[in-house]
Amino acid sequence: WSPSGNPTLRFHLKGRTRLALFHRGNNTMKITGIVIFKNEAQYFLKESLQSFARLCDEIIAVDTGSVDNSSEIAQNSSPKVKVVYHKQSSDKNKQYGDIKNWAVKNFATGDYVFSFDADEVLDDDYFQIRKQLEDRPDIECWSIKGRHYYWHLNKEDNQVAEHWWHCRLFKNNSIITYPAGKAHGLPSGFKTHAHLVGFFVHHYGYCKNVCADIWRYTMNWDALEIQTPEYLNEWLRMRLAGTFPVKEVSLDVHPQIIKDKFHFSMLVK
Repeated sequence: WSPSGNPTLRFHLKGRTRLALFHRGNNTMKITGIVIFKNEAQYFLKESLQSFARLCDEIIAVDTGSVDNSSEIAQNSSPKVKVVYHKQSSDKNKQYGDIKNWAVKNFATGDYVFSFDADEVLDDDYFQIRKQLEDRPDIECWSIKGRHYYWHLNKEDNQVAEHWWHCRLFKNNSIITYPAGKAHGLPSGFKTHAHLVGFFVHHYGYCKNVCADIWRYTMNWDALEIQTPEYLNEWLRMRLAGTFPVKEVSLDVHPQIIKDKFHFSMLVK
């Protein structure tokens, strides 16, 4: 117990003893966000970091080799963001687990680690997460429910009834780690696990096309050469909602070079 009467946990991390306080109604519990990114400047990187910065006390943003201005955007998104660099040996993303372990070991100072992707945005009810952690300090690892959007902002993946991001939030105790050599490996080493109550993660990885729509909208709005404001607003609304009038055509109409690009030969007819 601490001198103030609050329960404490003493453990060793990175060669030093850390003293972590857990008690309700106080922000002594610290959360570190970990995100890996590369060339995400034109998509959701800024929104992702700003949304998670509302919950996290610090964010370690790992740039694995961007050639755009992703690092600048990340660093300017919030004072809580620290950009670090770690090159990947290949483009297969098989080092994700290794890189996350490296970032946690060398930079994370929080009592908890929240791992997220650069195309994920934290819900506005984020504050409920901290309360659930405070209420259950015995839980070492948490899975998080969210929404997985497809192509348009009003279209949600319906392949499964609920979308869970497994083991994304866990205690920073040097025991819980990611497997090496995997892109989507889950951390292990925890003794207790639970599910957060609520929807907290919004995944926009398959909605990057709408970022191009915003770019087109802005460019045409600035010019207004052939479109009216009314037309552009309606165009954007239909693009975001997936209601733009189209007709279905056969995949066979496309040139062979396009069929090869999208692996048509591998599709089941």
